[in-house]
Amino acid sequence: MRNRLSIFSSRILGSALIWTVLAIALIEWRAQRALPAGFANHEVDRMLRDLDFGRVPAADTVFLGDSVGRQISRALLSKAPGLFVPLASNGGIETPGQYHVLLRYLDGHPAPKRIVVMMFNPLEGQLEGEYTENYYQRGFSRWREIGGISWAKRRLSFSLVIVAYKLSPLFRHRVELQKEIPFLLAPLSSGSGEQAATAPPRKVSAEHGLLEIIGAWRKQHRRGPQIAEVYFHRLGRLIEARNIEWIFLAPPLPESSVHGEPDGIFGRQLRQMAQWNSRYPSLRIYSQFRKYPDDWFSDGVHLCEHRLPAVAQDYADMLASLGLGDLQK
Repeated sequence: MRNRLSIFSSRILGSALIWTVLAIALIEWRAQRALPAGFANHEVDRMLRDLDFGRVPAADTVFLGDSVGRQISRALLSKAPGLFVPLASNGGIETPGQYHVLLRYLDGHPAPKRIVVMMFNPLEGQLEGEYTENYYQRGFSRWREIGGISWAKRRLSFSLVIVAYKLSPLFRHRVELQKEIPFLLAPLSSGSGEQAATAPPRKVSAEHGLLEIIGAWRKQHRRGPQIAEVYFHRLGRLIEARNIEWIFLAPPLPESSVHGEPDGIFGRQLRQMAQWNSRYPSLRIYSQFRKYPDDWFSDGVHLCEHRLPAVAQDYADMLASLGLGDLQK
């Protein structure tokens, strides 16, 4: 028979555990209400928040893409405000992120007449880049988004990170909290994801645990297309089902960046997309690459600000050549 001291101790410990759980739940609930209103770590955060809070207007044309697409789209809008809804953000979200951005837009707006897409790697990418956690896993945490990417990626540890971000605002906003409370937590990198998206995949240090062993085995034995291609088809089916015209524009390239076969890895992806013309009859591909001197690019990927107007004019001409001179209407 347990003595009174043992019973008393167990009750104290049980009560402490309950109160600890309740305290954590209360803190997280309060954080859920307070933190999002004031914190945004980067352009993807701001865009998703604007979409969720109805701060994005409706328009006949929507522009999706990575940060180079964002540069071009902003330059076009500076000359013609209201030309389209700018939803280009960062290459770190890859094609799955573009798909989810469009879904969030369609949740609160009527289907546009057309969608313009400009990004480097529409068909290649496994959401394994250096910036994937910061730009994708931290932001795309709706249950349907988690379910879709979990099925496509089939890596439990990847999905658990997204669920943690969804359930814990303190975890999700720890970068901003670090700025307010020094030494609280080490912040995530918030740099651009474009160079990671266009460069060869970096080697990631080995992790331990059963989940990583299973994940490594799945990756080694995985068959079929890359996740980017899976989501390109989802994007295509979504657009075609809504009877929306969509246009893919190849991003500008430095003259020295293309080696080997015509237009390198980007050209291969464009040719593959062109083979699906019968599957996606509303897709129009502008396959002529625009190449510019290397010194027009600040980092080999992004354009220098003073060169943007000239490049944007070239893309305005491209859109006009595709019969989109009436975009302002």
